[in-house]
Amino acid sequence: MTTASGRAWPPRAAAACSHDAGPKGARGWPPELAERNKLPRKATLKSRKEIDRLLRSGHRQSGDYFVLVWDRSDCFRYGIFVSGRYGSAVERNRLKRLVREAVRLNQHLLTEPRVVGVLPKRGTGKLDFEQVDRDIRALFTRISGHPA
Repeated sequence: MTTASGRAWPPRAAAACSHDAGPKGARGWPPELAERNKLPRKATLKSRKEIDRLLRSGHRQSGDYFVLVWDRSDCFRYGIFVSGRYGSAVERNRLKRLVREAVRLNQHLLTEPRVVGVLPKRGTGKLDFEQVDRDIRALFTRISGHPA
C-alpha cells in the first residue's frame, strides 16, 4: 500500500544500527566518519524504550564522577542523562558537551561495540574537561575487558 506521497506503507524496519548503510571503517562507522573520529548524531540513544532497557538491565560501573551503564550491542551507541537536580540548564548542557567530547575521544578504548549511558553522580560539582576525560577513560578501559 502507498500513501499520497508515494511512500510505501508500512515503513521498512530499520537496520540494527541506523548508520549501517554503506562500506564500513573503524568501529563500524562509514569511512568518512571513522577517519575524523566523529560521533554521528544517529549514535545517540533517543528512544525511551532503548533508554529504559539500558537503565533497567544494563551493567553498571562506577567512577569518581560518573556511573556508566552499559550493555553489549552490535554497534556503538551512547546517551548522556543529566537530571534537572544537577543545576541550571546552562550547567547541564556544559556537562553534556564535556562528556560528549570525552566519549568521542575515548570510544576507541572499547574493544567491542557497546550501548553506553553516562550519568553524573550526585554531588558532582562543576567539573573541568580533564576530570571528565580521566573518569570516562578509566570507565571505558574497565568495561572494555569485561565480557558482559
